[in-house]
Parts: sequence; C-alpha cells; structure tokens
Amino acid sequence: MINDAELASLSNEYYKSIGFNSKTYGSITGTDAQELTTLKEHLDVMYAFGKLPESQYKNLLDKYSKKEEFTTDELDVILQPIKPVYVHNRTLAENDVDVRTYVKSSSFPLIPQLTKGLQIDALREAMESQGVDRAAYISETP
Repeated sequence: MINDAELASLSNEYYKSIGFNSKTYGSITGTDAQELTTLKEHLDVMYAFGKLPESQYKNLLDKYSKKEEFTTDELDVILQPIKPVYVHNRTLAENDVDVRTYVKSSSFPLIPQLTKGLQIDALREAMESQGVDRAAYISETP
C-alpha cells in the first residue's frame, strides 16, 4: 500500500470568508480510491472485459514486451478509465454477523514512456520485477 497525499482544499479560504465551517473541506485526499497497475495488468483487464479485441491486445503486449513506445492513438485506447469493484463477505461468528466489504477504486496503468524520468518509475520497475500487478493507496483499502 502507498501512503495518500493530503492536499489543502482550494476552496478552504473562500469557505472561511463566508463563515462556513470548513473543517470538512480542510484537506482532501488527492489519491482517494486510486490504484496503480502495471501495463500488462491493465491490458489483461481490458481484454478480459471485452474492451480490446484479441489482435489489438496481442499487438499492444508485443510492443510493450519489445519496449517500443505507443502511438498517441494507442495511448488513447490504453488510457480508458477502469473502475474495479471488490466485494467480499466475512462472517463474524462471535457476533453472528455478516460483514460486507465493498471497495470501488480507479486504476491507472504505469506506462514506461509516461513514467520515464519520474520518481514513480521506480515503483513501476519494482512492481514489474516483483510480480506485483497493482498497488493501492491506503484510502482505497477497506
């Protein structure tokens, strides 16, 4: 899990000026419900959900494995938003209660040509070398 970044709300000063209790808007978790994925995981999910035909899926994976850069048109396809949902029931026997966990997030692929030269590229490289498909910020986890 990755620590969230807290950002000061841009509206906070305005709320204060009109006498509104701005405690709720004092800071915002900028990474709220965000996950980062490897490009392979992202393409696998797109293919599994029918967002990519097999030929395009294989072509994009081939370019990725050869470390070739994607065209703008290919990036337009790859960067489609994905909003994974995780649902899990857990029974607490001591209380005879069924607890449902529901997590909806937004995933973003770490693409080498977009992360190159940035600090986040080290995370991408670590994920790929250690076989980690997705990394969630703390706010995304139940």
